[in-house]
Amino acid sequence: FVLGLPLAVALAGPPASQPAPKEVSLADPPTLGIGIKKGLDWLAQQQQSDGSFGGGSQYGRHVGITAICSLAFVSEGSVPGRGKYARVVEKGLDFVLQSSSDQSGLIAAETSYGPMYGHGFATLFLALAYGEEDDKERRAQMKDVLTRAVKYIGNAQSTQGGWFYTSAKDGHDQDEGSVTVTQMQALRA
Repeated sequence: FVLGLPLAVALAGPPASQPAPKEVSLADPPTLGIGIKKGLDWLAQQQQSDGSFGGGSQYGRHVGITAICSLAFVSEGSVPGRGKYARVVEKGLDFVLQSSSDQSGLIAAETSYGPMYGHGFATLFLALAYGEEDDKERRAQMKDVLTRAVKYIGNAQSTQGGWFYTSAKDGHDQDEGSVTVTQMQALRA
């Protein structure tokens, strides 16, 4: 997931008041570590007060982007309750949990183009964070949300066996490769 960091940074987008982190050479391991630290520090500053990541009208309050950004911190070793970015992960986790539908199991926030993408990334993040959560009450909440999220993925599958940007139950019985891969990663986690 360290390689996913540039994607998370790109999706979050630099605010007008702050330049994006400078490029780092992958051929120079010492500067790579410095670059990752700077990238994570910068990314942590982009988190909104509600725990979400994203900026502008297209990507604000998006569970997929929040999950991908949060996964960058999990890849560094921070998890709920432990690590330099533990609070960032916890706030991202809170946002994702609050974005879960009690009825259907879909995890989506107010900005959700292609909700199956966001749902898949959110489910993946929750599954990885679930294994690291020590708080019994929060772990129970995560288990409940994960159970419904996995059922939603199963119910959203097309008759061809893959997934599309929206659920097959919503009348989109098609497949799209990257959405399918996202759901498979979530299910595997």
